[in-house]
Amino acid sequence: MTTTKNEPYSLAIVIWHDAHSDGDVWMPEESIDPEPAVVTSVGIILDQVKPGHLTLAQSHVHGHWGTLLHVPISMVEEITILTTIDLGAE
Repeated sequence: MTTTKNEPYSLAIVIWHDAHSDGDVWMPEESIDPEPAVVTSVGIILDQVKPGHLTLAQSHVHGHWGTLLHVPISMVEEITILTTIDLGAE
């Protein structure tokens, strides 16, 4: 993916619920942990990359993005903007 936007990007902490397995053996229903698997990720938010998802990039170099994470919007619990980054000068 190449950078084409000339406005600042947001660096953010995103707290979200991940899909996960519960146990590695047969277990009764009352033993199933009802709590979600909560994940905290940090990255640069990329707008409108994948419909229905919040996309975070871990890195950016010479107009290209690296290590993209696509989190379904319905799984996002909280977004905290840390700062903005202007990548337009590259």
